[in-house]
Amino acid sequence: MNLQSMKVSMPTYMSKEFEKMEKITEPKTKKMRRYSLVSLFMLPMAVFNIISLVFFTETMAVVPVLLFSAAGAVALALQKEVKVLLKEVQEMMVSYMKERMDKAAGMNPIRLNRFKTELEENPNQSVKVFAEFLEAEREWSGE
Repeated sequence: MNLQSMKVSMPTYMSKEFEKMEKITEPKTKKMRRYSLVSLFMLPMAVFNIISLVFFTETMAVVPVLLFSAAGAVALALQKEVKVLLKEVQEMMVSYMKERMDKAAGMNPIRLNRFKTELEENPNQSVKVFAEFLEAEREWSGE
C-alpha cells in the first residue's frame, strides 16, 4: 500500500496509524512487488518467444519451446502468488485495525461495534472505515 500520495491530505494522527500499519505489512508488500515485476516481464517474453518459435521458424525446436513454456508457467504461478499475498496483506491490515479499535478506551461501544462490523462485512473499504474510526475516536476524546 502506497500512502505517499495520501499523506498530503491526511491529518498527522491518521498518517501515524497508517505508517504503523505499513511497517507491519511491508515485508509482504515488498515480496508482492518483486513477484509482480518479475512476472510482468517473464510472461510476455515467454508468449512472444513461443509464438515466434512455433509459427515463424521452419524447424520447430522443442527444447526452447519447453523452456519458454516453463518460464510462462512460472510467471503465471508468480501472479497467483501475488494474489495470495495481496489477500494476506489485506487480512493483516484488517486484524491490525481491529486490534487498534479494541485499544480505543472510552469510545461508545455501539459505535465501535459498527466500525468492526463494517470492517468484517466489507474489507475492501477497510482503509476508509479505519480513517472514519480514527476521526470518530479523535472527536470522542475531544482533541
